[in-house]
Amino acid sequence: MSNSAVEIWGVALGGAIALSVQIFVGIFAYYRSKIERNWKKSDDRESTHRERGEELHILLQKWFKLTGAGFFHYPMVMRGLLDYNSALDAVIDSDTKSSVEVEKIEFLIDVYFPQISNEFEELRDVLQQANSIEADYKRAYKSSGPFVSEKHANDYEQKLVEAEKRSNSVLKKLAKIVRDMEIET
Repeated sequence: MSNSAVEIWGVALGGAIALSVQIFVGIFAYYRSKIERNWKKSDDRESTHRERGEELHILLQKWFKLTGAGFFHYPMVMRGLLDYNSALDAVIDSDTKSSVEVEKIEFLIDVYFPQISNEFEELRDVLQQANSIEADYKRAYKSSGPFVSEKHANDYEQKLVEAEKRSNSVLKKLAKIVRDMEIET
């Protein structure tokens, strides 16, 4: 083989190696870019999830506070320490000063935190039971006028204590979910 043939083969081989390297670099860059995009999307989703968790936590705390303020006065009525109209005025005052969109809480739980939906529904059931006790007392109050009912007051307060425990449980579980997300990232 002549020198020119060796040179041509050398140039061709060098070009093929350079082309191969360029192809491998291009493939590597493509996959690296794809991995980085997926990582960024994942990080954005986790960040959004954490932000929604913080938002839900604040909304739940506010809702629990308002709910507690609304329920607080009725045992005093049932014990004869407060008249019904004063209790209703206090509830109206607490509701008009600030309110919480329960629909937004439900949406955030349904979309981002279905893990706490059972606890949230159990809490709502307990609050509904408290409402039933209050409604039962209210019917009796309307038919016979003001009266003292320790049974209604005690049952009602038991439901409020249970609701508070369930509220704390919901908040703790939500905080754990959000905290665990931060550990995973």
